[in-house]
Amino acid sequence: MKEFNQVYFKRFYGLTDKKNPESKLKAYKRELESMTGVETGLKILDVGCGYGGFLRQLGDNWKTFGIDVSSYAIEYAKKLSPKTEFSLCSVSDLKSKAEFDAATAFDSLEHVPDVDKSLMNIRRALKPNGIFICVVPVYDGPFGFIGGLLDRDSTHAYKKSRHFWLNRLSNYFRIIETKGILRKELFWGLYWQLMDFRLAGIGQAILIKMKKI
Repeated sequence: MKEFNQVYFKRFYGLTDKKNPESKLKAYKRELESMTGVETGLKILDVGCGYGGFLRQLGDNWKTFGIDVSSYAIEYAKKLSPKTEFSLCSVSDLKSKAEFDAATAFDSLEHVPDVDKSLMNIRRALKPNGIFICVVPVYDGPFGFIGGLLDRDSTHAYKKSRHFWLNRLSNYFRIIETKGILRKELFWGLYWQLMDFRLAGIGQAILIKMKKI
């Protein structure tokens, strides 16, 4: 898709994935392992994988797969992560069936035109009792309202509240835990993020851990 071209990724992520520093990705990895343990050989799909940073963080314990609608991001990710299988694919067109032990979607669901079809496809791609973890920005509450005012990403198709996402996700998955996120891109390429269950009602983003039902 032309809106997710090289210009878009360089503007919002640079060439170093500035919005996804190692500390942030390690925190996401811990959330995943809290659901799956550290068993080796499990298969994971990262939806909207971008440069593939989260999948690289998982190392060799997982069989890693990533999809994205950006041909630029996919080609760049392939150079950085030759052991991961990447595909140029929209989650709305995902055809996998009961293939993955876990799926993740970090700041990607808000971009898809048809969120229900996307969630159905993710659910279908998971094995029974498969794990799904996502992060979405939310636009309610004081920090969400401020985040919305500062949001310059025109590709956000869904600028919704945390209640919208929790209600929609509960149609397809059993929600295990929700954590709120406060985050800010700082000067000199620095990025700050704080994630805690006590921020679930006020953070400008939420992380939701789920199981397939």
